[in-house]
Amino acid sequence: MSRLNEILKYTKELFPSPEYETYMRGGIVVKDKNNKTCTRFMIYGTTMDIEEIEKCEQMTGTASLSKLLEIYKKFQLTSIDLHDAAQIHGENCSFTVYLMQILSTGNSWYNKHGFISDEYEKELLNNSSLLDFTVRDFVEQYMKRINVSQTSKLQEFMEEKFIKNRFGVSLSEKNLVMDEINRIPEFLDRSIKDVTREIISTYMKNGIINCTGIPILRWFTFLLIIAQQLVLYKRDLTYNPHEKEEIERKIQGPKTGGKRKKKTAIRKTRKHKTRKRII
Repeated sequence: MSRLNEILKYTKELFPSPEYETYMRGGIVVKDKNNKTCTRFMIYGTTMDIEEIEKCEQMTGTASLSKLLEIYKKFQLTSIDLHDAAQIHGENCSFTVYLMQILSTGNSWYNKHGFISDEYEKELLNNSSLLDFTVRDFVEQYMKRINVSQTSKLQEFMEEKFIKNRFGVSLSEKNLVMDEINRIPEFLDRSIKDVTREIISTYMKNGIINCTGIPILRWFTFLLIIAQQLVLYKRDLTYNPHEKEEIERKIQGPKTGGKRKKKTAIRKTRKHKTRKRII
């Protein structure tokens, strides 16, 4: 029996799915009874390349990833690679998963499971420093990045760049848009971490993703546009939990004086320019 067939056989043992496929050379697709893809991965020699992980009727994304790691260990593969392109799609909008996770915890979903880039230390320092930013801090950092005059009023900037340019102001929307403009101060002094956690727990986890009828979701799309400029994250990741632990231990430092060391590193990373399916 070929190695791929052995892996396919073991995959069938792990996943409670009635549908399996092999495609091209070295590829395996697991689908649920509704023909929805749960996971798709390739085997190149001793490397696994995860192409897709989706929540299915019978299994969560976390459970699927856990089973892929079992395959990795059983067949003594040397590495697992992936490109983090996870998004949540709603009505008239979409949300990038890694940005939401980083803004709420400092780590992406894949980071938490041991997948990191070759610049993880720099990413962690920068992204952790953003968590306690207020929305005001967050927007002002973005304004500096794009060289908006600091004499510009923050409210005027948000009105122009977010509401008017992104959504327009039709007669039918005029009252709604004005309500959103008037609510700007409510958001400015809340931490970006708390706002993001509220969005995830109230809307994302409950499947309530209507950006047309829920103003706060429209606000949040604006914050994610800003986050693309302030968050550091290389989306090509490799499974390396031991190095992840070492980097985190290094950043945290010893119990005495660890906080001071971390603050110094965070101040420096604020100078860096950055750029940048549901699990």
